[in-house]
Amino acid sequence: MPTMRALLTLVALCGTSVGTPTDARAGVPEAVRAPEEGVHGGVDTTVSVIPPALQARVRAEVARRWNVDAAAVVLEWGAVREGTTLTPDASMSLVGSGASGYWLVRFSEDGAAVSAGIRVRVGTRVKTPVAGRTLARGEALRSADVAWREEVQWGEPAADLQPDMSGWVAQRVVREGEPLREPALRVPDAVTSGTAVVLVWEQGPVVLRVPGRAAGSAALGGTVYVRTSEGERLMGVVIAPGIVNVTQGGPGR
Repeated sequence: MPTMRALLTLVALCGTSVGTPTDARAGVPEAVRAPEEGVHGGVDTTVSVIPPALQARVRAEVARRWNVDAAAVVLEWGAVREGTTLTPDASMSLVGSGASGYWLVRFSEDGAAVSAGIRVRVGTRVKTPVAGRTLARGEALRSADVAWREEVQWGEPAADLQPDMSGWVAQRVVREGEPLREPALRVPDAVTSGTAVVLVWEQGPVVLRVPGRAAGSAALGGTVYVRTSEGERLMGVVIAPGIVNVTQGGPGR
């Protein structure tokens, strides 16, 4: 019987540790491995099984529900049941809410279901603003600094339109090609501490406008402390560059 030393020597030469499980597929040439789910003979046949005309109808239905251009819709199909055959005229329906961009697509031929359904992930091609150059911390963004990159946004597209980011301020170093979004950048201040502002007070039809001075900085819609010409400190909301509504603010601390 071999000694323990002989066994350890043999293991070292073979490059395999004793008692360590190995991947059953490891070391097996890729060409002879069993195909993964949805793959036949090592080739993904999901898309080839679904005729282009049928895929176009799925895109059109998603575009109708999302109110987007069908050409912008991207489909990423899941596994297809082996042996499934579909014709361009097959009926189809989307099952589910489309949450996070996932649907189950049921197909049928002459009213008879030919598949339990194929899962599909759906997104849209969108243009995302990215930094056209590296921005230093505290630097204001100019229109020339914005580049655009097309990418796929999975799930229902956001309803909000991309705002004009000119003037936004970098909160940190933003590298070239990095997406331009909060919190890396912030909306520029509409009121700056120490500058003259107009204070607005409203009561029914009565509107008073008096001069004041900002005691802090804030973006449009933000709250800020201000002082009247008599030195009274109030809190208000920035409603426009250099204009602060103090109707609901009350005395500042």
